[in-house]
Amino acid sequence: MDRQPRIQRLSANAIARIRSTVSLTSLAGAVQELLMNSIDANATTINIFINIIKNSIIIEDDGDGIFPGDMTLVGNRYSTSKSTYSPTFGSRGEFLSSLATSSLLTIYSRSKFYRSTHAVRYHYGSRLVCGQIENDHLMLPKSGTKAIVDRLFGNFPVRLVGREDMTATEIAKEWKDIGRKVVEVVLLCAKNGRGVKVVVRNEEGVRKAVFDIGSGDESDAPVRVGNVVHQAGLGKIVWENISGGWRGITMKGVIGLVPAADKERQFIFVNGSPVGRHTNSILYSKINSLFAASSFGTIDENVAPEVGKRWVVRKGVERHPSFVIFVETSGSLNTVHAEDLEVDSGNTILLDVTGLIEAVVDEFLRVGGWKKRVTAMPRRKVDEDVDAMPKWVPKRRADLALDLVFPTRMKSSHSLAAQSFNGAKIRRVLPEPAERPPPGEQIQQESAPANDPGVLRYLDPAMNKYVLLDARTGNEIRTPKPQAMPKRLTLLPEQRKGSMNAQGWASNIVSSFKTPVYRNPEAQIPRKSMISDTFKGDEYISTARLSKSSLQTARVIAQVDEKFILLSFQSPELLVIVDQHAADERIRVERLWKEFDNLPKPLKKEVSFSIGADEANIMRLYIDDMRSWGFELDITLIRGAHGAVTVDVVGAPELVADRCVSEPSVVVRLLRGWIAELKEEKRSRGFPDGRGGWIKRMVTATQRLNEVVSSRACRSAIMFNDNLTLEECKELIERLAACDFPFQCAHGRPSMVPVVDLVDDGIEARFNEDYRTAAKYTAADS
Repeated sequence: MDRQPRIQRLSANAIARIRSTVSLTSLAGAVQELLMNSIDANATTINIFINIIKNSIIIEDDGDGIFPGDMTLVGNRYSTSKSTYSPTFGSRGEFLSSLATSSLLTIYSRSKFYRSTHAVRYHYGSRLVCGQIENDHLMLPKSGTKAIVDRLFGNFPVRLVGREDMTATEIAKEWKDIGRKVVEVVLLCAKNGRGVKVVVRNEEGVRKAVFDIGSGDESDAPVRVGNVVHQAGLGKIVWENISGGWRGITMKGVIGLVPAADKERQFIFVNGSPVGRHTNSILYSKINSLFAASSFGTIDENVAPEVGKRWVVRKGVERHPSFVIFVETSGSLNTVHAEDLEVDSGNTILLDVTGLIEAVVDEFLRVGGWKKRVTAMPRRKVDEDVDAMPKWVPKRRADLALDLVFPTRMKSSHSLAAQSFNGAKIRRVLPEPAERPPPGEQIQQESAPANDPGVLRYLDPAMNKYVLLDARTGNEIRTPKPQAMPKRLTLLPEQRKGSMNAQGWASNIVSSFKTPVYRNPEAQIPRKSMISDTFKGDEYISTARLSKSSLQTARVIAQVDEKFILLSFQSPELLVIVDQHAADERIRVERLWKEFDNLPKPLKKEVSFSIGADEANIMRLYIDDMRSWGFELDITLIRGAHGAVTVDVVGAPELVADRCVSEPSVVVRLLRGWIAELKEEKRSRGFPDGRGGWIKRMVTATQRLNEVVSSRACRSAIMFNDNLTLEECKELIERLAACDFPFQCAHGRPSMVPVVDLVDDGIEARFNEDYRTAAKYTAADS
């Protein structure tokens, strides 16, 4: 009989290795923690040497050094000299222990109270040497500490696989991560008024970054923060001070007044602990979403548009905010750090911090004049006569009795009632004339609160009554009393089958209850149903799916309203409506990608623009990828501009070059947007070979290049109100059926939708009956 295994405690060495992987995760993280230790030791000059290939670090500082009697505790877990005072950074006593477990670590230190130099050396957790140094060439000339980290993560072979064969792109990514970690520490020094000089070099001694900030007080912190960002090669930015407080949380910092092309200038700190953009992206996402929903970064494409053309206002390449935010907590929250803001940390402080940040950013956008990009309904004056207000009534053609219900973002017109639903199946719709209110019938009205500018009365022409609307959202205001919802034209998802609605007192409770956490959902504006009673019921929902094979055998019936093409599918038997613009757009975008020529075409007039040092470094790194797509670029260094360059676009692929004739700025937006994408993704996007076809080209291309191709297809495609003959409709559908993705346009919107299912039993008999009834009344009238 086998012995039952017993629970045993892991060895001390195994525990230390597991713990070290939690406290120390990357080379950049090790550099940041060593830099923090030097600054906590009151160092003013710090030199850092990094060998990325060998995962090695050397850091020297002129700080206070380590007391000789404490050298035996260096590398022991939970041993720290920072517990007796308030350091700039953490005091948990875990980092050096993790570093000693994961590397060949040697530390030389000379205390400011002693002339002797002492050292300690670890070999992946085992201490080899600890004591005073006798060799003169190893002694430090003045107080300070020198730490040598070699073969970091060498006891984890998987972490070192492939480092000897790292590409230039991978090395650049490592330097980028290290640079951000160093900037985060120097920004905290600038905020706290600490003067420090930090020089970062590679293994050959070449300078990669230099930061030199002077000491000061809190009043000039924004100036020092701006200097740090500038010295990091991120350009000069005009900053605006921000501050706020709520529930024991204070927020101070700066936000840039000029939008940026990327998100490299975004930093958040909580109680002196940096919040990573990737480890905790909630706070960053909240701020970026607020700016994205505003007019911040919008540009006017046309200086003086031609007669009959509208102004084009859109977000430019510089659309992202720049900010440095410091969040401080007090009282019982004083021990909160960045890791406590994780979603799964169980700490509700994240909600409070997010709410405070949202309030401060909203106020910044309001004061700056960057209003939210929403279309607000006009507010009615309190003393204004409701009947005197203009009423919008949907236009309706007398010869078109078919109401169509389209999926989300489907293009429509006033003559076709449109409504969006997510993933619902299509209910059959039958011709039925719109009901008109009898002459002289009084319109029903809902009572609105007096003197409330946030409430609007809207006359629903289908329901023949006024409904109360929220002036901000346009949604109907829910009332406590239960109301029978009128019938409406809708798409019913499968999950609604068999659902029960609250009635009577339950409806009162649900509608009147106010939750302290979130707002109650607002009901939709009711619409009158245009479906005949004969065809109501879930049993008539079509479960048919469209396919390319069914599209190839479809029969064209006619063009509808000079906007759509009506088809009859054979299998399954359906009536399908096709958006003629979306169909032609899909045909053209696939043809453009198939015919894409990456040979550079000389521009009639060169296009020049300037970029900062950070963008220039990315462009130099990926210049071969850009040239493989057909862009001919000349880069010239601007003297005295701290690495900024001028880029001259000499040639471009034919599709882009043709667009540059009328809009030269398109190539500037394309290339700068490309650089911004490379900063985020850091992966090569060279022109693919012919094995993947046009789909591989589209997937590999940048978002900006995809937008240029889609825009070209959209502008040249058949438009609404273009009259097509029956033969032209047939030719359009034949070319659409030959596409790889015929069911969506170049922008991802659906190009067709089924409207009538012809498979249900008895449908022909019902149509014949309706036809005979109509003929009978026609004969009687004549």
